[in-house]
Amino acid sequence: TPISMLFLDSDLDIAFNLYQNNSELLNELKQSGFTLIGATKNGVDLTKYQKVDKSDKVALILGNENTGLCNKIEKKLDLKVSIKMHNKFDSLNVSVAAGILMYNLTK
Repeated sequence: TPISMLFLDSDLDIAFNLYQNNSELLNELKQSGFTLIGATKNGVDLTKYQKVDKSDKVALILGNENTGLCNKIEKKLDLKVSIKMHNKFDSLNVSVAAGILMYNLTK
């Protein structure tokens, strides 16, 4: 499955790239100095992780809603984070999860 990559900068300019090779993208991000943070069910509770500074180069990696991230991608992550869930829920819509993660990483 190809990964889409979206960058937003302070001027709200948007650059969009589509990568057919997930490993190629992650390797390119790491070589460019990005910290790869991925959302997994077994990650560090997000409330225990410090916020990300605006000057930090961070790539937030999200999987699909059914299977999450594949093992190959998880192995490349610098940090695995999760969203603490209540009432026996174990997953969220990926766009909702992205919003919660981005909010908590920057608050």
